[in-house]
Amino acid sequence: MAEKSYKQIVKSTSIIGASQSIQILVKIIGTKSISVFIGPTGIGLLGILQSTLDLIGMIVGMGLGSSAVYDISVANKDNNIQKSSRMIRILMRLVFITGLLGSFFTFFLSNQISIWVFGNSDQAANFKILAVVIFINQIYTGSQAVLNGYRRIKELAYISVIGGVIILIFTVPAYYFFKQMAIMPSILFSAIIYLLVSLYYTKKIKVISVPVSLTDVRDYGKGMLKFGFVSMIIGIFILLSTYQLRLLVNSKLGLFYVGIYQAGWGLTASYVQLIFQSMSRDLSPRLNIAIDSKEEANKLVNEQLHITILISIPILASMLLLSSSLIHILYSPEFYEAVSLLQWLLFGTILRIFSRPLALMLYSARLTKLYLISELFPTILLLIISYLLIDDYGLNAIGIAYTLSYILYNIFIYITTNVRLTFTFDSMSIKCMIVSSIGIFFVFFLKYTQQSQISIIINTLLCILLGCWSFYYLDKLLGIRGIIRNMKKKYFR
Repeated sequence: MAEKSYKQIVKSTSIIGASQSIQILVKIIGTKSISVFIGPTGIGLLGILQSTLDLIGMIVGMGLGSSAVYDISVANKDNNIQKSSRMIRILMRLVFITGLLGSFFTFFLSNQISIWVFGNSDQAANFKILAVVIFINQIYTGSQAVLNGYRRIKELAYISVIGGVIILIFTVPAYYFFKQMAIMPSILFSAIIYLLVSLYYTKKIKVISVPVSLTDVRDYGKGMLKFGFVSMIIGIFILLSTYQLRLLVNSKLGLFYVGIYQAGWGLTASYVQLIFQSMSRDLSPRLNIAIDSKEEANKLVNEQLHITILISIPILASMLLLSSSLIHILYSPEFYEAVSLLQWLLFGTILRIFSRPLALMLYSARLTKLYLISELFPTILLLIISYLLIDDYGLNAIGIAYTLSYILYNIFIYITTNVRLTFTFDSMSIKCMIVSSIGIFFVFFLKYTQQSQISIIINTLLCILLGCWSFYYLDKLLGIRGIIRNMKKKYFR
């Protein structure tokens, strides 16, 4: 039973990891191509419109994209098609209503929004088009929540890849021929494509026609909106804190270092997103169902920790070892100062990985206030420590603050889940955390403080050792060598 659970975690992580990798590749190709066709001014306009869309979408969305996953996964727990169909219909009505309201207000306030964002009303017509995009995106959010609630991991990956590739094929030529005039049509086209691909897979879920009154929408939707509101507050706060960090770097170090900060943070965020998406799409629905059984919930969280840490150790160690090369390949020699920041952020990421499954326990247990505090806690610490250290440590202050905040946060989240949900780490989780912390620390320390040939050799050997250790325990949990032997017998007779 445990081996089956481990294999499910690895399967989900592999599928999402592969789709994310393809998405990142598509994004790199698209960004590099588009930047040539529309130039820095066009990229700036696209970035501002996209950021505004994200912020309005976050407010309009009311966190339904995450909160509805709980209700749908719980409704589908006993394969009660009538119950799950009702929840799906309620969700889709909610996203329709909230999307329509958001679209309505954005359309009629387009002049004012343009003045707030750009200082004039020149972009009012673009914001009218964004109003349509907001409605489409909200329906897409509902469709994604349904697939997530049913744990359709493969379908979610297909949507990301197929949608991204189609958009790349059509938008790059559009930017080539029409330059900046293609920005708004491309944003609208992208929203439509993602929605159509998502609805194609959502339609495959068996749903029966059940009567849903406005009273049902109000009563059942109240819980979705209540917890969704918390998710929305968290999202907005994190968005604003990221913006505040950019302002801090700009005011203390200058605009050049904002770009350096973005390079280091962007690389780390890509990896963190990959890991956390696999957790939210696989672990979260399973926890929603099992949370009433403390023993089962503990087991699920510990199993997730085992696999995630064992997979992450060699990847993080290799990224630390190759941090200089990563910056050079993905950016340019001008961004070399991002290397030390990236190293601090990667070191802190292993600590962040320890805490994430525990935070999802609070989410699944519907401990609203505690979940809100747990999500804001590390971000507030990051801001405070960054402000305190930036004068003395420059840009590295953010990396140091990131690491320190997650050291303190791990203590906080463990005490909280232990007291409220009787969570405890099993011996395997403790072993994984100790080995990974010590291993990553030594790779980080040697890379950060030493640049000699001998230190590079030692670090390379240490990375290989950590990789072998991870493989050994993954083999014990999953029987990897047995799988390889069976494949040899099947395909290489």
